[in-house]
Amino acid sequence: MGVSMLVVVTVIVYIQEYIGRGWGLGVPSIVAFVFGHPLYRNMDPSGSPFTRLVQVCVAAYKKRNLPRVFGC
Repeated sequence: MGVSMLVVVTVIVYIQEYIGRGWGLGVPSIVAFVFGHPLYRNMDPSGSPFTRLVQVCVAAYKKRNLPRVFGC
């Protein structure tokens, strides 16, 4: 995995230096889209989005007085 990351970063830097920054950012994006597209799943929406929003607001309201814990 480390070697593949090294190769990819080297190729991206090469493209950015010798072809252009736009190509250096665009080529990896297009490659990721082409290879990742078959793995992406479209899920039909289920229920109302407002129901989930209300659930989050109610949970936040109930937890408003809990002590804040920072860090792990």
